Amino acid sequence: MNKSELEKEINEALLNAIVNRNAEDTVAGINGLPHTIDWGDYYYVPYVVRTDHEITFSDSYIAMYGRRTKYGISTNNYLFLVTSNKAEEVIDKFLTAYNELAKRKLIRNRQWNCPYKGLKLMVSAKDIKGSKWLNDL
Repeated sequence: MNKSELEKEINEALLNAIVNRNAEDTVAGINGLPHTIDWGDYYYVPYVVRTDHEITFSDSYIAMYGRRTKYGISTNNYLFLVTSNKAEEVIDKFLTAYNELAKRKLIRNRQWNCPYKGLKLMVSAKDIKGSKWLNDL
């Protein structure tokens, strides 16, 4: 299975996922995320980026596991990402995507067990088209 087929399969599974959580479940989910996920010699950490500087994609959020480098966290080198125009929603989507990847054993024991990185999950084609930043990833 190639990367686009895997993304499509996971995204179809995520279509039926419930992403609305109450505040307590969201906080518990965030606290339950591993601080790092290892892949080879690299460490990836979870974080959220606000991209409201893009006029065509205003007030938007991207959550991802990005690679830690000596200069900080990479926005171009990531394991997976999700997007939303609301902070609460992007966190819910991120937790839902993480849980789906863990359920499929693509993340296990803080290890990335997927042959691909850079998965765009729960991201519409409109989001990618309207965002220069996402287009460049």
